[in-house]
Amino acid sequence: MNFKISTSEVLRKLKVPASSEIAKPVPRSATLRDPFAVDFIYLKPEVQPAEPGQEKPPAAPKPVLMLQGIFLSRDMRIAIIDDKVVMVGSRVAAGWTVAQIKPDMVILSKDGKMKKLLMKVGVE
Repeated sequence: MNFKISTSEVLRKLKVPASSEIAKPVPRSATLRDPFAVDFIYLKPEVQPAEPGQEKPPAAPKPVLMLQGIFLSRDMRIAIIDDKVVMVGSRVAAGWTVAQIKPDMVILSKDGKMKKLLMKVGVE
């Protein structure tokens, strides 16, 4: 008895599609520009000076100080306020001075007034 069967006969009997039917070309997309290139320009609006007799433009809003981080160690207390590293005694915007750095807040002082900057928890 001869039991030799070719591979192509086995594939035909199992109804396996030919390799040309399996490997069909897959459409590919191409990026034709640099993904990191900026193709727009940020323009600041032009502010025209007020002419005599016209109303003055509105005053700029007071700066808002934002506490971004606090680092404490045995011998050092550091905070990050408006992207600046500060310590007790450092001056920040609008004449405020860092009076105290606590684990969850920074206390600022200016002309005898006190102001607390609290850490914002969570994502906005």
